[in-house]
Amino acid sequence: MTEYHWSDEVLGAKLADEPAFNIEIDALTREANSNPDKHIILDFSQVNYLNSSNITKILKLHKTVIANHCVLTLCSVPENIRGVLRISGLDRKFSYASDARTAMDALRCESND
Repeated sequence: MTEYHWSDEVLGAKLADEPAFNIEIDALTREANSNPDKHIILDFSQVNYLNSSNITKILKLHKTVIANHCVLTLCSVPENIRGVLRISGLDRKFSYASDARTAMDALRCESND
C-alpha cells in the first residue's frame, strides 16, 4: 500500500499507469477529505499515459484540494503527459515541480511566508 502521509503538511502518492492510477487517486481523494489541511503532491514519474478517466479523477482531487485552501502539485511529469494537459487547457490549473523533493521544498517555503 502507498504511504500517503509524506509529512505533517503533505499527502502524496507515486502514481503508476492503470489500473493503479485511479485506485491511488481515489484513495488520495479520500485522504484529502479526511485531512483537509494537507497539500497534495502527485508523482508522475511512473506514468506513461493519461486517459479521460484519469483526468477526471485528477480534476476531482484538485477541486477537493482547492476547497480545502491547499495546493495540488504535480511532479516528475513526463513531457507526453504535460502535452496532454497542455492540449486540453488543464496545464494552467496545477502547480508543477521537477521532482518530489523540489515540490516538498516549495511547499515548505510557501508555508513559511
